[in-house]
Amino acid sequence: MFPPKREEPDPFKDALVVYAGHKISIGIQLVVDAVWRYKMQSNEQLTVQLRDPNDNVVLEKVFTAADVDDEDKIVNVTLDGEDTSIPDGKYYLCAFVDDYLIFDAKPVIIRKVVSAHA
Repeated sequence: MFPPKREEPDPFKDALVVYAGHKISIGIQLVVDAVWRYKMQSNEQLTVQLRDPNDNVVLEKVFTAADVDDEDKIVNVTLDGEDTSIPDGKYYLCAFVDDYLIFDAKPVIIRKVVSAHA
């Protein structure tokens, strides 16, 4: 007998669910080694991307040091209704300071809003 097939964990099990056409805000704290809050330099950029499972960039927003809260080192990223009006499906949220990854890709699911009054 063969041992039971081991199932891979579903990365979208605990994904952030966003409804298409709706505005959302996400706070991203800039930390190093999960301890030290990182102060962006004036020549650095924070790039936040939404990527599809094939690693294609679907949405990109760029922030500068002026966008970072000085005390908490948090950047508030707002995706408006136009930003979230993309085809429903599974995506990944990524953030980089220049070429350095800020956090591992976070799964995001975009869902269509279905009206009960149709």
